[in-house]
Amino acid sequence: MSYFKNIFYSKKRKREILELLALEETKEVDFDWKKEIKLSDIDKQLENEILSLNINDSEK
Repeated sequence: MSYFKNIFYSKKRKREILELLALEETKEVDFDWKKEIKLSDIDKQLENEILSLNINDSEK
């Protein structure tokens, strides 16, 4: 079953579904999902750090 879910849902859509499920469970809690750190932001930051490290290594 999970194999078929992977085919039909992109990573972004999976993330949206998980957020909606979490919101259903935390209706009483005032939680702002916009302030949450997104995985894509972390990936971009890591890529930038790796690129800067590679540039610094090549300069030496």
